[in-house]
Amino acid sequence: MTTVLAARDWAGSPLGNPDDWPASLCATVSLMLNSRFPMFVAWGDDLSLLYNDAYAEILGDKHPSAVGEKFENVWSEVWSDISPLVDRALAGEATWLENLPLRMNRRGYAEDRHGWSSVLIWTILLPFDTLSSIDGPC
Repeated sequence: MTTVLAARDWAGSPLGNPDDWPASLCATVSLMLNSRFPMFVAWGDDLSLLYNDAYAEILGDKHPSAVGEKFENVWSEVWSDISPLVDRALAGEATWLENLPLRMNRRGYAEDRHGWSSVLIWTILLPFDTLSSIDGPC
């Protein structure tokens, strides 16, 4: 996944050049990339999607084109189901659900999934705005 992130042209992305990302995003991405548990972060006003290798499997055929794209666009087929969770997170509430039933298109056809796997737990946390006073480039 590190290779995919490095190869992406970030010039037109709302996230901009990774060299200019805030330290809190760099730390989050580092933690995520070094985890074997499926993890993603949807960052910024556009909720640009970054994720690790384990989450790439969940994305199926959406990977690698999903890197840096709007979370809503990547998961458009389930957005009406998951947007309330996102809204709650953006309102400052840490949120989790187990076995959320979703009808997803990950491999060119619709499939019914429950929480994306039988063990995956959805966790959405609001980024730490309190870090802004110490944020600077990576």
